[in-house]
Amino acid sequence: MTAPINIAFFDLDETLIATDTKQAWLEYLRQRDLAPHNVVEQERQAYLDFKKARINLEQYMHVQLTPVKGQSTQTVERWVTDFIDRQVAPVVVPQALERIEWHRNRGDHCVLVSNTAAHLARPIGELLKLDTVIAIELETINGVYTGSISHCVRDFRGKHDYMQAWLSDRHDTVGHTYGYSDSHWDVPLLEQVDNAFAVNPDPHLSLHAQEKDWTIMEWARHDTIRD
Repeated sequence: MTAPINIAFFDLDETLIATDTKQAWLEYLRQRDLAPHNVVEQERQAYLDFKKARINLEQYMHVQLTPVKGQSTQTVERWVTDFIDRQVAPVVVPQALERIEWHRNRGDHCVLVSNTAAHLARPIGELLKLDTVIAIELETINGVYTGSISHCVRDFRGKHDYMQAWLSDRHDTVGHTYGYSDSHWDVPLLEQVDNAFAVNPDPHLSLHAQEKDWTIMEWARHDTIRD
């Protein structure tokens, strides 16, 4: 009988990296004339509408994915590689790398769970040496992005759903689970793990963490949190 495997789930933006991946990516494309000049403002408004339940995930992602619609996966991969080198690698939080390494030295399985699209989240997960990336998968036809998300994620309500679906598909025995996030939007995820950590938490998450007696961790400070 195999020994139970401990699993650590990590949020991405403002937890592992000191930026908002989606906005930074769109700004990168805009500056290179690879996206409309108003794409950042459109995404920001769509994000607010999504958080207020005015639009669903598929509608929000349609706005976010406009620049890659009709592009080949190889072309987008080249863009993403340059974007990560320029915009993501420099803002990786040092304490995040230390915590990932702490888990890896224990033999834990480290998972990135993110509402970021997989074409961005997966290579960032590789950069951070995470074992698994759970993200929003994109639809492609004949190696070209359609601008839509994969059918399999359309009915999920959030990251906690992605996490539970992934756990239910595992065939090994899960030991202790850990969760790390900066945002109150991830409370449903943090409530499902054995050990929850609020990392540089926003005010709502800080209050909730204190009420739940969760560990609050202060990592590298930054001021780009988007509520």
